[in-house]
Formats: sequence, C-alpha cells, structure tokens
Amino acid sequence: MNIYPNELVIFVYMLKDQAKLIHQLGSIQIDLTFKRVKILSYVHVYTNVTTAEGYQQLFTDLFNVIKNLTGQAVKFRHIDGNGIECIIGDLDPIQAKGLDLILQTPSIGELEKIFYTLEQLEESKIKDPEIWASSANNTNVAEAAHTLAN
Repeated sequence: MNIYPNELVIFVYMLKDQAKLIHQLGSIQIDLTFKRVKILSYVHVYTNVTTAEGYQQLFTDLFNVIKNLTGQAVKFRHIDGNGIECIIGDLDPIQAKGLDLILQTPSIGELEKIFYTLEQLEESKIKDPEIWASSANNTNVAEAAHTLAN
C-alpha cells in the first residue's frame, strides 16, 4: 500500500501466481466498480484516485508490483513486440489518460537503449568525417556532403 503526499492512496492486492498469469494474457480489462460481481480477477486495486496523474501513479504501482512478483516487466505488443495486445477500460476518460501517460513514459532501460542506438547510428553515418569538415557553411553544400558521405 502506498500513501502519497497529496493524500493519494493506492492499495494493490495480487498473489504471485496471479501476477505470473498476467504475462500470458492477450488482453486485460479494467472495471471500475463499486459492487460485487462474480468475475475472474487477477488483481484488486483499492484507491481514491480521481485524476489522470493519480491513475498514472496507480498503473506505475500496479506494473511495479507485477514486476516485483514475477521478475518480469509488463510488456505491450505495440511497444515491445509481444505481451498485452489490448486493454479494455470502462470508458472513464481520466483512467485512459492516466494509462496513456504511463505508456508514454520511457523506463531507464528504454532510455539507455535509445541512447545506445543513437550512438550506433551516429557512428555508422559519419563514414568520412573530412567531407563534413571541409564543407562550407551553407545548406546546399551540407546536403551535398551528406549525400556523398552516405
């Protein structure tokens, strides 16, 4: 359970076996309900969230709980190439915005991959750095040098 300085309360209840099954699902459904319904649940989250930023924190906490229990980060097919393909919500726009915020926030590992890839691209693109050094300072010459180098 986390209680944040802004009085946001998030309590995630999930068993390890349930967390492992999350990685096998093609889709997940989010149901914001205040009544008892008989459904197969993998996780229960109790919260007082009412803002997109609160839902962003809720999804961050939920995905961290799953990672801590299983040793694996939650993956999404459209981002990672495998994992959850679809998230079905209950049409709460604030909830959707919070999920959007978390999916747009890169992790430290993702940032390291991006910087490494950029370094590799930069090293591979400059085949003959002397072409660039001898170029005059105007756009046409720079474009021509770029064409010659690549």
